[in-house]
Amino acid sequence: MSATIPSENYLPFEEEATIAIPYSDVTPYTEPADGKHWYRGNTHIHTLVSDGQATTMESALLFKNIGWNFIYLTDHNVAHVNLDCWVNSAKRPSAQKFIERFTKIYPDYAPEQRTEEDGSISYRMDTIGEVANRLDEPDKFMILPGCEIGVNSLNGDDIHCNILNANIAFKTKPQADVPANLNYA
Repeated sequence: MSATIPSENYLPFEEEATIAIPYSDVTPYTEPADGKHWYRGNTHIHTLVSDGQATTMESALLFKNIGWNFIYLTDHNVAHVNLDCWVNSAKRPSAQKFIERFTKIYPDYAPEQRTEEDGSISYRMDTIGEVANRLDEPDKFMILPGCEIGVNSLNGDDIHCNILNANIAFKTKPQADVPANLNYA
């Protein structure tokens, strides 16, 4: 699904983005008639902590509000289970626009902010544990930790490896190969 005209029903993607998921275009999960139960979720989401365009809370709210059962946050080279992550508006200029829009829609979930010595504003992203405490519901919705580790292969190609259920907080940096990355993490 793509969008070219911004709408209040869309996530706050940048104008040049070609992919957007309107809330109204996603069908909530319904139970199959045979009584078996499948869970619907997303195993690869980036937030403002890396190159995504939503806070950790907004990412969870979007999928919870459309009736999905789980999400894994898989930011680049960081698993922020209980890691204190701040996004600086000077280093990530679009972050302020996304956070202002999110805060207008969900004022009760506005991220903490602080003014840095250079006058820029930094926003604290909720940890997965904090989001879980506010949004998790047994058998309905849960947020889970993950991490996307990026590496450069010997021929220069980017390789990404997602780690799901990353239950410890860590930051890493790209290593020479996949085994080195996994060992580093």
